[in-house]
Amino acid sequence: PGYMSTGVVCSSLLSAVFFRYHARWEHSARPRHAVQGAGPCCPLLQRAGDISCPKHAGNPCLVWPETMAYNTCQSPTDRFVVTALTTDWTAMLAYHSPIHLQHDPGQLPQPAGASRSYYSEVPARAEIIRAALEESGLATLVAPHDRGREPLQAVHTHALLDLLQHGYDDLMRLYPNAADRPLAAVPETYAVRSSQAPPTTSSIWARLGWHCYDSSAPLFAGTWDAVYWSAQCALAAAAHVYDHAGVAYALCRPPGHHAGPNLYGGFCYVNNTAVAAQWLAVQHMRVAVIDIDYHHGNGTQDIFYQRNDVLTLSLHVDPDVDYPYYWGYAGETGAGYGTGYNMNLPLPRHTDEETYLDALQHAVDRVHAYAPDILIVAVGFDTYIDDPVGGFHLTTAAYPRIAERLASLHAPAIIIQEGGYARSALAANVTAFLAPFV
Repeated sequence: PGYMSTGVVCSSLLSAVFFRYHARWEHSARPRHAVQGAGPCCPLLQRAGDISCPKHAGNPCLVWPETMAYNTCQSPTDRFVVTALTTDWTAMLAYHSPIHLQHDPGQLPQPAGASRSYYSEVPARAEIIRAALEESGLATLVAPHDRGREPLQAVHTHALLDLLQHGYDDLMRLYPNAADRPLAAVPETYAVRSSQAPPTTSSIWARLGWHCYDSSAPLFAGTWDAVYWSAQCALAAAAHVYDHAGVAYALCRPPGHHAGPNLYGGFCYVNNTAVAAQWLAVQHMRVAVIDIDYHHGNGTQDIFYQRNDVLTLSLHVDPDVDYPYYWGYAGETGAGYGTGYNMNLPLPRHTDEETYLDALQHAVDRVHAYAPDILIVAVGFDTYIDDPVGGFHLTTAAYPRIAERLASLHAPAIIIQEGGYARSALAANVTAFLAPFV
C-alpha cells in the first residue's frame, strides 16, 4: 500500500496551519457520498507534491470528512485515506502592536450636546479583541515589522503625515506654561474649501483645520506612533498574504477608512486599508476592497476613485441619515479610469440580517466578476444591534454568515479592523466573524 509521512501547508482559507499525516492508497467498496473539494484536487494534497490518484489523476477531489479520505478519482472504490492527522496549530496570523495604547481619546470630556459615546474609539477596544484571539486560539498574535513611512506616503500627502507626526508638539509650543496646555490638538475652525490648494500659512491652527474635518480625531502626544504602527499592522498582513496566500488579520487601532489623501477625521488618521491595497497594487496584484463597517469608507473611496487597479465596495448606512453624510451614495461609481470601479450599497437605518446579506451578495458577485488576486475586508462591528454609534440590527449570529459569503470567493484575504464600539459584545462578534476563515 505504500505509506508516507509528510508535512503540508493548506492555505486555501487558512494562513498558517501545519498538518502532519500518514496516508495510504486503499481499495474500498464504500459508496461515494462526499463533499466536492475546490480545484483539480484538494489543496492539502497539491501541496504534498501534487499527489493524485494513480489511476485517474487530475479529476476533482472528493472529501469524506468523517474518515479524512480524499478520493481524487471520483471512484467509489479507490480513495486516498489519511490514517493519522495531527496539527501544529498556529491558526490565523493576527498583526497587533501595543503602541496603540498611547492614543486614548477617552480621556477627553464628551462634547456638550453630543452623544455620550462620542469619544468611543478607545484602547479597550483593541485589548478586548487581543484577549479574545488569545483565549479562543483563533489567531496567533504577531508584531509587525517596520516598513517605514514610504508606504503611507503612497496614499497620503506629506503635509497630512507631517501634521499627524508633529502637530501635537507644534501646538504645545504655543503654551510655554504646561498648566495651560490642552489635552489634545483639536481644530478651532474647519476649512470650507473653495479649492484643494493647501494653505500657505504656517499657523498650526490653520493646518489642523485644513486637514481635519471633524472633532472626533484629536492628536495626542502618542497619536502618531499609534497611527504609524496601526498602518504597519495592515502592511504586515498584506505582505504575509502576498507571500503565503491564505488569510491574515490586522488588528489596526486607530482605524483608518475615513482618512483620505489629505484629510483625517471620524476616529481615523491614516487609511490602513488603502495603505495595504496600494502596497499590493505596487506588487502588481489585482485588489478588491469590501468595506463592511456601519459607516461609509469615504477615505478609501477618495483614494482610489479614479483608478481601475483597485476595486472598492462599501456596505454602509445611508449617508442621508448618518455619518459621514457627504459621501457614500449609490451614484458614486468612480471617475476617469476608475469609472465603474467603485460600488456603494447604502442601507437604511435598522437594516436586519437578511436585508444586509442580500446587499452583501451583490458586492460578492461584483468581486467575483472582477476576479481579484487578493481581497481586503475592512470590517467594522459597529453594524451590531447595540453598538453605541451604529444603527443596524445585526446580531452576533450574523457575523459568521457574513464571513461565509466573503470566504466563498476563495481569494487570499486580508481582514483589517475598522470600527466596533459595543465593548461588551466585541469579543463574541470578532471571533464569530473570524472563525469561518479558519
